[in-house]
Order: sequence, then C-alpha cells, then structure tokens
Amino acid sequence: MKTRTAQILGMSALAGVAALGGCRGDRSDAPPRQILPDMDDAPKFKPQVKSDFYTDGRSMRQVVPGTVPFARVSVDRDALVGNPTWYAPFFAQRKSLLKDGWEMYEGAVVKLDHGVEVYETAGQVFEKIAERIPVPVTEELLARGEEKFNIYCAACHGYEANGKGMVGVAWTGGTAANLLDAQYKDRSLKTGKDGYLFYVARNGRINGGKQQMMPGYAHALDANETWGVIAYLRALQESHSATEADIPADKKAGMEQE
Repeated sequence: MKTRTAQILGMSALAGVAALGGCRGDRSDAPPRQILPDMDDAPKFKPQVKSDFYTDGRSMRQVVPGTVPFARVSVDRDALVGNPTWYAPFFAQRKSLLKDGWEMYEGAVVKLDHGVEVYETAGQVFEKIAERIPVPVTEELLARGEEKFNIYCAACHGYEANGKGMVGVAWTGGTAANLLDAQYKDRSLKTGKDGYLFYVARNGRINGGKQQMMPGYAHALDANETWGVIAYLRALQESHSATEADIPADKKAGMEQE
C-alpha cells in the first residue's frame, strides 16, 4: 500500500514539473513562473505608437468632436457662497475648460478650405483675428507676462524683443523675428494685431512651405498667461519708442530727483 501511494505521489510530482515546464513565454527556469497569466499578456497600446487596427493609424484615440470637459474638481455648493477668494483658481480652470469665446482662447481663427488649413507665402490665412487683448491689462498680468516672456520667448527673441536672443543668434543664424519691427506693432497689419501674436505664441509659426519656423507654447502657457506675454510685449515695444512727453508728471518728477 505504501509503495502504491509513493508511486502515485511521484507521478503527480512529475506531472506538476512537466506542466511547469510548459508555462507560456518561459525562457528561464528561474522564478517567478507564470501559472495564471490572466491579463498579464493582454494586448495593449503604448502612447504615441502606430496602430493597424484603426483607420487613422493612431493608437491614442482622439476626443469626440463637440466634447466639452468640465468640472475638473467637485466642490460643495454651500462652500462657494460669497465666491471665496481661495476658490478663484478653480473658477478660472472651469472657465478655461469651456473655452467660451474665440478671441480669448484662440486669438485668431485659421481659414479652412474644405477642412484643410489654407496657407499663403507669408503664413496662414485667417478668417478673423482679435484686434485687442480681450482681458484687463493689470500690473499682475504684466508681471506674469514678463516672467513667461523671459522663460519662453527671450531665448530667441531676446529680453528686449529685438530678435537677438542667444538661441536666436546661434541656432537660427539671427533669423528670429525682431518684435520691435513695425510689422509687429502696427495693428492695421495682420501681423501687428494682438490676436495674431497670441496665436503664434501658442501655435508657432509655419512658413509658406509648411515648415515649422517657430514652436508653439500652448503646452506651457494657458490663455491668460499668453495674453500676459502679449501685454508685456506691447510694453516693451512702447518702451523703445517712448519719449519724455510720455512720462507721467508725477513719475517724471521722481526720476529727475534720482
């Protein structure tokens, strides 16, 4: 009886070892062994990879047209009585998510030809462009704009916006735009409108050959910050063409004393 039991146990052990040897995907006898694969080997897509499954070749699916994200955070309604200042950033986020108003969030709208972007020698053709900055220009906005301009714009365009930034000179051979030129100051021109400058700051600039001449910074700047950059740029432009007559009387007296 003992011999029979030992034989059965031995056969069971051998069967177990044989089963382990057939584990799918095994390349080594070292643990861990994949006994229950479950979802371990399920097919999946990695970000930014090509897919032959979808007709557009993208593995990452695009947002359904007309989708409106909203309510990034949920706050009890009673906590918002009196519009407390601590919640102001969240209100701004909710407003930004809705993107209500092309002037504020696009600055300019590219003209489309049957759904295809239209280009001309000097760049894109626009259906409409915001003439003026659509937000109140405050000291806070200017300070924020100066900070962001110095981080993202000055490398190419220079701290004075004259196109002589270190990267602009060394990398582009001095072809970075001089934003003090009349074409970027005269609001009667397309390139001088606030909305155009806003659009380029966020989306970059493409030449007639559809080559990306400047990257966009929408990934780093929200709409309000971008308008701050445009407001600060306008201040830089004015500072280079200002005269003594433009100095307020109360400020002028203090400057003369200094």
